[in-house]
Amino acid sequence: MMTMDSEFSVKLAHPFYEDHALYHAYRLRQGIQTVRAWAFNGWMKEGDSWRTGCYIHAGLSGSGPISIKGPGAKRYVQSIVMNSLEKFPVGTMKHAVMCSEDSLIAAHGIIERQAEDHFESFAGGPPGHHVQPSDIPPDVELERLGHYLFQVAGPTALQVLEKVTGESLRDIKFLRFRNTRINGVRTEIGRIGMTGGLAYELHGPLEEGPAIYDAVFKAGQDLGI
Repeated sequence: MMTMDSEFSVKLAHPFYEDHALYHAYRLRQGIQTVRAWAFNGWMKEGDSWRTGCYIHAGLSGSGPISIKGPGAKRYVQSIVMNSLEKFPVGTMKHAVMCSEDSLIAAHGIIERQAEDHFESFAGGPPGHHVQPSDIPPDVELERLGHYLFQVAGPTALQVLEKVTGESLRDIKFLRFRNTRINGVRTEIGRIGMTGGLAYELHGPLEEGPAIYDAVFKAGQDLGI
């Protein structure tokens, strides 16, 4: 558990929760801040949160999703993943898996279909972090986006997110996503939970992440976050 007098006690643009958590922000590159949250109430409560309440996890923020766009985007993605993309409507997600020539997993993660010719790959998913420019077809554009990725999971996750957004989110089925708003700020919300649990992800520009994280954490105080 970090303490307030540690080397990470720096003045940030969002509040500390001295009785719950200490945030640590550092510059990933010029103009971009990324956020890490340390222990909340000890590892036992954290470990049990997915079963008794819910948790918000920011540990996948920072590297940013990869935007895959262009006339050849679908063909390119299909060439590197083992999943079929034939049934992949706009507004849905897949857990895409990319294998090496030795049939070992090289990358895996959520891929969203934003448009017919636009995909976004999250948290180390295909094409991975070490793709070479020579591997990209001329009709495909790859761009790493400075976005946050927060996971909110557990039995009370839906209650927390409906409270903080002020709207029903029950229309969002498994591996579907759409936009919502938190304190007037647009955020993308997607339904995950590959093991059958109740889980969601929030995505948006990294500079808006601290305010979104702060609002969700506050909204969940009486719901076991």
